Amino acid sequence: MSKEILRSKVIDLLQMTPGQKVLAKGWVRTKRGNKEIAFIALNDGSTIKNIQIVVNKDENTTEILSRISTGACISVCGELVESVGGGQAVEIRAEKVEVLGECDPMRYPLQKKDTSFEYLRTVAHMRPRTNTFGAVLLSLGCQQTNPEEVASAIRATGRPVVNISMQADGGATKAIQDGIAAVEELKRQAEAQKREPCPLSGLVISGYNGGSDWTSGLSANPVVGEAIDMHLSNGGTTLRICGRGGNLEKLSRAVK
Repeated sequence: MSKEILRSKVIDLLQMTPGQKVLAKGWVRTKRGNKEIAFIALNDGSTIKNIQIVVNKDENTTEILSRISTGACISVCGELVESVGGGQAVEIRAEKVEVLGECDPMRYPLQKKDTSFEYLRTVAHMRPRTNTFGAVLLSLGCQQTNPEEVASAIRATGRPVVNISMQADGGATKAIQDGIAAVEELKRQAEAQKREPCPLSGLVISGYNGGSDWTSGLSANPVVGEAIDMHLSNGGTTLRICGRGGNLEKLSRAVK
């Protein structure tokens, strides 16, 4: 009977000794490769660093790899080995790759290449998925765009923002000085950040039935309802419950 392999976080995998069977789960930062091998940078949020996944391209992996793009969520089981490339001490030689959630590159257009802030402004809804800590807005003070509206949208993502106006500051020189000071302060705040455990009550799950057929009431709805019931029983929160069948009806009454 084979021993079950428990999932390890990326922050721990990077410190582990090569030669072990490991299981990693996370989101794809990048995917590259050649005709024979694919290299996937995987991150799970436990550290800003990624772990490299090496996947041999063959008839068994072609379909899976075609579904993997930046932002996709995957599960990887394989052997932790010494990395032959630079930049990391270890990597995972994949034996089994499972796609837990695909990511449409047309809807989530963020790639590994250096993404300019000018481009990010065209996909503002993606800002929370970047590594930017905060923002400094610099305006003339007489422009048509309302800087405070932009600042409010950034604050809504949970990031600090400093709004500086040249006119209000008394000129470009003073505004630049204040901008530099603001950046230094944001850097100080970013360096002081520490990762902390989040209680389950901080996780909000939204259930939505986007389309129904005869199987929904037999399988999908009860499964989703059961999962959300488990979440509620452990102190979690739900909202926007739509649909019928099984535990969803019980859950709707509980939420009300």
